[in-house]
Amino acid sequence: MKKITAIILAAALFLVSGYSAMADDNEIKNEINSVNSQIAAIDKEIEELESQKSSKSKEIVKINSELSELSASIEDIKAKINENTAALNLAESQSQESFDKFSERLMLAYEQGSNAYIALLLGSEDLFDMIERINLINEISSHDREIYQKYKDNKDTIASKQSELVSEQEALESQSGKFNEELASRSAELADIVSKIGSKNTEKSTLNSKLEGLNTSLSSMNYADKLFAEAEKYLGMPYVFGGSTPETSFDCSGFVCYATTHSGVYDLPRTTAQGIYDQCIKITPAEAKRGDIIFFQGTYNAGETVTHVGFYAGDGKMLHCGNPIQYTSTQTSYWQSHFYAFGRLKVQ
Repeated sequence: MKKITAIILAAALFLVSGYSAMADDNEIKNEINSVNSQIAAIDKEIEELESQKSSKSKEIVKINSELSELSASIEDIKAKINENTAALNLAESQSQESFDKFSERLMLAYEQGSNAYIALLLGSEDLFDMIERINLINEISSHDREIYQKYKDNKDTIASKQSELVSEQEALESQSGKFNEELASRSAELADIVSKIGSKNTEKSTLNSKLEGLNTSLSSMNYADKLFAEAEKYLGMPYVFGGSTPETSFDCSGFVCYATTHSGVYDLPRTTAQGIYDQCIKITPAEAKRGDIIFFQGTYNAGETVTHVGFYAGDGKMLHCGNPIQYTSTQTSYWQSHFYAFGRLKVQ
């Protein structure tokens, strides 16, 4: 009767823990689907941002190309302005030179008296000579006027061209300024897009880390499911000291070694409770989860620190080879007083 009661109680505990595991499993799967959806949405956003980045980069390249052409044109105009300035200076110099020579002639005429040209005419030998001298005086005056007009026209032409070039330079520099403003604006937009891509990649990285953790948890649950599916085959079997197979039944360490190995999750050769503990990663009670191994001390004199072992089922329960193999609460005063540690096989 006691054995039947123990089996019924173990089955009840199994159903509760199994339902909890299934619920957790579904919750994790739902969360994994949610995270995958978020990652897919972020990937789409990143793709759109990358497209915008490419478009902005092309715009910037185009503006830079136009700026380069404008800069070349401005430099060309500056060179022409320099050439015109030199030509203008030369024209002014030549004009000044002509003016100086003309002034010298006027000064000479003044020094010789206002009648210098009359004296020149009166010195004529005859009428024909006088006419020649009049023509010479007219030619000299005409030549002076032509020289003056030539250099004046040349200077005016150069000055006009200089003004046009300066205006053209100012227009190009104004256009260049607008291009630089546009370039600054596009560059700021590109920097903003790059920043958004960085933020999205960081967000994606965080979600990938979360996804990795969820998959690890799911994998761990699958590990536990396989482990408990094997171990529960032997519910109700009696405790047999030194037993390690279904044919002989089990002791606590024989049960854990056999179920772990035959579940396919980890090859754990037959050893003692202490031997199992030595192969585990030590974890805190807060870190313990279904499928971990729980260890006890001082349950009998075995010559080793760890004397009893079982599978932790979560929610303060364990599946172990007591007498019989059953689910048991670890919250009783007996098990609490003998509790030693939790461990996790390195496969998880």
